[in-house]
Amino acid sequence: MKYTLQYSTKFKKSLKRCFKRGLDFWKDHKKMYQNRPIYWLFSSKKDAFKALIYVHRIHPFTVEQVRTHYLLKYMEWLRSEAQRLEIREADLTTAERRRIDPLRSEIEECEEYHERLQVVAEQAIPIDLDNGIPANHALFGDILPKLK
Repeated sequence: MKYTLQYSTKFKKSLKRCFKRGLDFWKDHKKMYQNRPIYWLFSSKKDAFKALIYVHRIHPFTVEQVRTHYLLKYMEWLRSEAQRLEIREADLTTAERRRIDPLRSEIEECEEYHERLQVVAEQAIPIDLDNGIPANHALFGDILPKLK
């Protein structure tokens, strides 16, 4: 027997809207938890890549999993999109032409973030929640946005 969670339609819409806005969720979450968030945002400098990770699920290999399962797959998709547009360069619409340059800059940003993420992933940093969120958050350096 297959079980599914049933949510009200109103809840689904508000939750979808919350995650579509993304950064608003992160700001509200930090404010609600007084800069000790239970979800951590792995984010590149200009937000080309973002991933939320639940702090109680973080283990020494989480950063490596974010890198391999999410960032590398996303970079692969970005490259394929850019390549697809470059192949048809002569037949592109105006909107597609405008999309090429942002795709290239997102690829560069993700490559830079990948390098920083790989350095931290190789360290396999364990966290101890008894030390508190700010102390553990600081262990990950600049791959996570600063807590204020």
